[in-house]
Amino acid sequence: AHNLVSFIFGGVVFSIVSGGILHFAERLLPFKGSVAKALLVSTVMWLVLYASGVLLSSVTPLRYHEVTAQSVQGLGLAILLGLFLGLFWRIGSSRNGMAEV
Repeated sequence: AHNLVSFIFGGVVFSIVSGGILHFAERLLPFKGSVAKALLVSTVMWLVLYASGVLLSSVTPLRYHEVTAQSVQGLGLAILLGLFLGLFWRIGSSRNGMAEV
């Protein structure tokens, strides 16, 4: 509970960055549907952050250490964020008259 504010802030930043990447790279992504694109963006972004954590862990193992249960939880949350982002992206684009076919 003592880390709740930090994790909420981190989730908000992760969401904003994922949405920004999706906005600017939407036409370059290989999938047609907004949910698949959002899943790709959030999962790849999580993998980059995870790889950075593994690199930090190998450089300074006493300060940074990998916790597998937290890594699996983070991947699950990144996938959940991608689903929500894709669904809301689809709703927003259909309201703007740019619905997917």
